[in-house]
Amino acid sequence: MSAPGPTLPPTPPMPIDELPAMPNPVPPVPEEVSVASTSTAPAAALAAIGGDQKRPSPYRQVFPDLVQAYRRRGYQDVVRLAEETEISYPTMKERPTRVLITIPLVLSYLFLNDLPSAYWALERLPKVLHTFGPIRALGELLSAIASRNYAQIPLDARNLISVTTGSLQGEDELDLAIRPLVEEFIRTYQTHLIIVLGQAYASLSMADAAVYLGKAHPDANPAFTAVGWKFDEATSCLTPTPTMTQSNGVISVLAPSAAPSTLMDFVGIASGASRLESAI
Repeated sequence: MSAPGPTLPPTPPMPIDELPAMPNPVPPVPEEVSVASTSTAPAAALAAIGGDQKRPSPYRQVFPDLVQAYRRRGYQDVVRLAEETEISYPTMKERPTRVLITIPLVLSYLFLNDLPSAYWALERLPKVLHTFGPIRALGELLSAIASRNYAQIPLDARNLISVTTGSLQGEDELDLAIRPLVEEFIRTYQTHLIIVLGQAYASLSMADAAVYLGKAHPDANPAFTAVGWKFDEATSCLTPTPTMTQSNGVISVLAPSAAPSTLMDFVGIASGASRLESAI
């Protein structure tokens, strides 16, 4: 008899009435988006579109403003400006430079806990752009988030950085901005995930903690202890501190860098887990 596979940590349950608003049913990620990203995708997409990326583009003009708003956490401003730009230039919708507004737009929707809008921001793109590497990578990231595949999320996010860098010839601003944009998303997402795990579990083994973050064991420990967890070397377990407990439905955020965000419905997950534990 073969040995059983590794057991992954349970997903904190969420009551049906507290699920984030999603399309019903949730539309699948388009096939063109879910295909694995490859380094040859950008050239193929550009060739199919037949456009010259050096032509004047309104997307290039607004990109610096989108980056500035994103960095100051003005995600609503990013959404407004990106959506207005899309509407104002419908004849340019097939240009590859549209990725300059699509990436900040999708990431901002994720920060705002609006996964359906993030999905449709990709779905409404012209079909030819779905073959473009950065768009496929965004689709893979959304799919991992929707399925709560915690270990895959940081991998897909870093793949987005790799695929996007150099995808548009001459777009130095995008190449310089993509890493800090995505890494800010990864940091914030994982910080809030760690906080909600503190609401759902009295303790967590280091092995399970590493699975949640998609990290090796040694790398997971600092991520948890940085937001208030304590590590017991004797048991190799992490324990949340009392300051992380939920009070009146509000999660206490310990560090300024983890300012309140609705990236995920963390309160709903934690409340559901607490009620389940009380009922057992």
